Amino acid sequence: MPRVSGIYSRPTGIDAVANNTIDSGKYNSQRRRRGGRPQPAAADHCRRHEGTNPRDARIALGAEAASQIVDNYDTFLFWPGSFVSAVGTTSEPFPGFAAGGFVYGTGSNQILEARQLSAGPIASQSRMRAFNGSVWGPWTDESPTKSPRPAIP
Repeated sequence: MPRVSGIYSRPTGIDAVANNTIDSGKYNSQRRRRGGRPQPAAADHCRRHEGTNPRDARIALGAEAASQIVDNYDTFLFWPGSFVSAVGTTSEPFPGFAAGGFVYGTGSNQILEARQLSAGPIASQSRMRAFNGSVWGPWTDESPTKSPRPAIP
């Protein structure tokens, strides 16, 4: 497909005009280039929202990230939205168990709320952790009888 600086542009002379005969050569030429398949909307969607890739478009739209896969809770760059992690992840909220949850806030004001995803003998199945701008605080039980929720510094 014709592109200028990586951005799709339709060739001239292919637009249909109402009540006129379609030039099958121009139409078929475009269908052959596309392989008869619809093209991904992501590139066009990103450009319309000032992004050059899906991540930047999501940020420009203020959308949340879904199912971020965490491999290290101490160094992972979290975005507001949901996350999951497998057993054995560094600094996991429930050692020996998979977890998932939500991230609230951005930059230096973030709170993680994690839930245990598999059954087990852990007393609290919900934990929270706050970011103070440079390091993550400890995991605390969400139950009000155990300890208070971490405050955003």
